[in-house]
Amino acid sequence: MKGSVWVTGLGVVTAFGRGVGAFFEGMLRGHSALSPVQGIPTTRGKVLGGQVKSPEFAGPHHLSEMAIAAVEEALAQAGIGSDGCEGTGLFLGTVASEGRIVEDRFAEFAACEAASPELRDGLLRYPNGALADVLAYRFQLTGPRDVNTNACASGNIALARALLALRLGRIERAVVCGADQLRPLMYWGSERAGLMGHDLRPFHKDRDGTIFGDGAGAMVLERIDAAQRRGARPLAALAGWGVVCDENPQLILPQLDGGAVVRCFKSVLDDAGLTPDDVDYVNAHGTGTINIDKIEVLACKRVFGARAAQLPISSTKSLTGHLSSASPLVEGIACILSICNGYIHPTAKLDAPDPDFGLDFVPLQGRYQKVSCAVSNSMGGGGTNAAVVFTEAQRALPERAEPVPLSEVVVTGAGAVCVCGPGRQALIDALLEDRAQPSEGRLAAFDIDEYVDAQLGYKHLSRAAQLALAAEVLAARDAGLALPKVHGERVAVIFGTAFGGTPGWSDLLCSAYLTDPRHITPNMALEHGHHLGVTLIARRELARGANCTLTGGRTAGLEAIAFGADLLRTGACDVAIVGGCDCLDPSLARALDLLGCSAPRGAACAPYSADALGLVPAEGAGCLVLERRVAARERGARVLASLAGFGSASAALPLGEVDGSGVAQAAALRAALEQAGLDGAPVLVYGGANGNPALDQAELAAVRHVAAASSFSPRLLSLQRRLGDTFAAGSVLSVIAGLGCLPAGRIPWWLGRDGDVSHPELALPGAGWKHDALVVTAAAPGGAAAAAVFRSEEG
Repeated sequence: MKGSVWVTGLGVVTAFGRGVGAFFEGMLRGHSALSPVQGIPTTRGKVLGGQVKSPEFAGPHHLSEMAIAAVEEALAQAGIGSDGCEGTGLFLGTVASEGRIVEDRFAEFAACEAASPELRDGLLRYPNGALADVLAYRFQLTGPRDVNTNACASGNIALARALLALRLGRIERAVVCGADQLRPLMYWGSERAGLMGHDLRPFHKDRDGTIFGDGAGAMVLERIDAAQRRGARPLAALAGWGVVCDENPQLILPQLDGGAVVRCFKSVLDDAGLTPDDVDYVNAHGTGTINIDKIEVLACKRVFGARAAQLPISSTKSLTGHLSSASPLVEGIACILSICNGYIHPTAKLDAPDPDFGLDFVPLQGRYQKVSCAVSNSMGGGGTNAAVVFTEAQRALPERAEPVPLSEVVVTGAGAVCVCGPGRQALIDALLEDRAQPSEGRLAAFDIDEYVDAQLGYKHLSRAAQLALAAEVLAARDAGLALPKVHGERVAVIFGTAFGGTPGWSDLLCSAYLTDPRHITPNMALEHGHHLGVTLIARRELARGANCTLTGGRTAGLEAIAFGADLLRTGACDVAIVGGCDCLDPSLARALDLLGCSAPRGAACAPYSADALGLVPAEGAGCLVLERRVAARERGARVLASLAGFGSASAALPLGEVDGSGVAQAAALRAALEQAGLDGAPVLVYGGANGNPALDQAELAAVRHVAAASSFSPRLLSLQRRLGDTFAAGSVLSVIAGLGCLPAGRIPWWLGRDGDVSHPELALPGAGWKHDALVVTAAAPGGAAAAAVFRSEEG
């Protein structure tokens, strides 16, 4: 397995302007691009921002247009036209996507009886996965579609996800993008939380906080053999990645001894087969906040030892402002430009470095110096640390060990929180005995204090995070998992969510903002957010390995399972805690009603039925414990199933539309079945049908198509009939339910009662019918699709 991939294209939009040329000119000048904030009321003299004020990005889709411009430039530099994007993966990092559209229209959202076209457009663009849908449609990207939201580390995690997919041969080419914008709620939330300063001066003795801005960065990554076949010119190589979690991660306060950043640096260098002596330049996270700058300095001194004082370190944020998830991509581009041009940009405004630091921050003036290896570091709220390393394209790197087969990844525990009650057995029993009731939305009986110590005070945190934590508690108990602190570094936590409780968060912040922004409090800003569930799980399990929250929508739960499996296969962890969660708050329910997605109140969910009236939104969480088979045996764990296949694909569709032909779902299903080596075996399929007629019919078409073209023999059911549409949690709950059905051929017959049984391959199973494998599929409007195959190992 090759260790590095080539970077063949770059694209960027910052306050310096559009394009890599404008950005590099800003690097050469070395002056900050910050300017007075426009369109947002400011407070306490904090008037600066890194906004992109060019008229070409002045429309309502400010962020989408910046991201499109960055990706367009990257593809053009790589020499790839729209006809070359088929099968190309898209990996996106974003904190809030185009959420500002709804935030700016919150008063209308809260009061209207019917959504205006502008509000409807904003609601469609609100989920983080929507920005990926926009990019995929614009550039006809039909490969895997992946979105992550891990605060300021998101861009580097997107690079890491793409690098893993390329190394494992899942794709030959990837577009990686990071994009975010300065929004009123971001300004006021971060100001109330004490993060914002009056100026952004990293490593300065008088630094007092960070300053946010707008931006987008993009790269085209290619497997070296694929790039060589088409004669591509490499700019650099992406040689390694590292993602770790703080010890005892907090909502915003990082690990103050620098230990997590040390582990992250060591991880990225180990992954690339490099040593600290190989590094010529470090692009620091460099936010200008008192503690983060101090932590990075401590980490650099511990990692680089005596070399630290002579190693050039600079902060791109001193030039552009803090661009949230876009910053890692922009900073990675700065690293690549330093390799290509032998120039290191300065840390702007650093006329008085902190005397306690004593490192070379390249103050005020840039420096011409050969760079053949550069590390880019990022740190995210919730304990996430992520770094990547770039080298000259022709630099020789060692071969990596081949990954273990996917079938060596096994499920040793499962936990479910849903309408059936807590625990995997409660879910399975309720389904088999037809005791589950259609969901009424929120789980009235759920109480997080029944799962963790009430003194922790988690009741006031994001409900989605609470559901994720509860499912994990049950899964760890089911697996007999006891994680002593010494092993925490080898434990990864990966969860998927469509919304992560952010509609309720936006409601809370917008209500306060409209009344008086000064009413926003620190807890409003910090105690919610997509990634909080992963933070709480990592804290509980003392998990210090890779942590990540995927936010691509209904497919995010399956993508989380696949990511955990990738980490296990490549030796990046020993235990992967994976799952999906979503909560149902009044704001989300209202948005679905305004979009016309929901069935009338009291109507049942009727997947695959011609009489389906829409989805029945609900909440829930599912969690799996994944391990390598040999490790599970060594600790005497019971193995529930092995992961046999995974597939992911996309149809490039306009925002919110559904591919009625099911092409993407068929491609994902076919890839998963081929990897699993299923040939003629009867297979139980838990689909993602949720009462949305277009999605349901697309799934039927996909299953029929694959069955007709192969010896695939499916029996198709949908868990959503009883649980409601639990979004990203649905596919993980389907895995748990399906695994309970595999032993002895037990099947909840009624789940397919309204299915289209006119085709033999989709008929309900007869008495005594046995099945050899479980397939779970998921798809979303906009075209993303995924499928996973499991084989039972219970007698």
